[in-house]
Amino acid sequence: MSKAKLTKLILLVILALGGILIMLPFLWMIASSFKPGQEMFTFPPTILPRKWTLESYGKLFKSVPFLRYYLNSVLITVFYTLIGLFISSLAGFALAKYRFWGREIIFSTVISTLMIPMYAFVVPLYAFMARIGWMDTYQAVIIPFAANGLTIFFMRQGMLAIPDALMDAARIDGCTEFGIFWRVALPLSKPSLIVCAILLSTYAWNDFLWPLVVLRNSNHFTVPIALANFMGLYAVDYASIMAGSVLATLPVLVLFVLLQRYFVAGLLAGAIKQ
Repeated sequence: MSKAKLTKLILLVILALGGILIMLPFLWMIASSFKPGQEMFTFPPTILPRKWTLESYGKLFKSVPFLRYYLNSVLITVFYTLIGLFISSLAGFALAKYRFWGREIIFSTVISTLMIPMYAFVVPLYAFMARIGWMDTYQAVIIPFAANGLTIFFMRQGMLAIPDALMDAARIDGCTEFGIFWRVALPLSKPSLIVCAILLSTYAWNDFLWPLVVLRNSNHFTVPIALANFMGLYAVDYASIMAGSVLATLPVLVLFVLLQRYFVAGLLAGAIKQ
């Protein structure tokens, strides 16, 4: 065997082992969701359930209105993603295709927000939401973080690859500036849009801290908050948490599988430099 083939084989083995290690917790979670509650604590631990049961899923829906929480998460994720994509694409288009004073300062400021942890915004944002009367509302969860520095960066970098000649041709044909953005820039930025959609939807779906801070009515709770309710002061219902985690993981997993062919192209588009 040649040295090149041996190196390739070693890399493949390492990647396969890494993939298995990454998948093990996920597979363990799925298997545990079908185990009776007491079997999760047996020693030695069982990989597959000795007795397959849907007891954990039944208890999950009986203990809390999990379907309502699930629909809340879907609603928040959809609107957060759509609003975030609209804002990010508009900002990215302006920063990529227009020359104006302070453009680089604005872009540097947007990028610098990525270095500020989200926890630094919680207290001032909480006070602001209370002042404008948005506490315990869906818009309080959706609006504050819809403008995301990372997605603005991706959209700007993706739109840098669009030839200015196409925009000039659209202007000659009488297209408005918003029409150029909507009819020319957005269709050509599809990979970047899909990458941003995956990032925004994953963040909104998994977000726990901010919804916990601003939501009070249990009818408005999201899936992460619902799962946290199974962690009591003296006991933790691991079986229900595993079942809920499986259901919570499915939408993100399906979304990535359906859009994965655009993901790499979008990431590469973000590598373009001005």
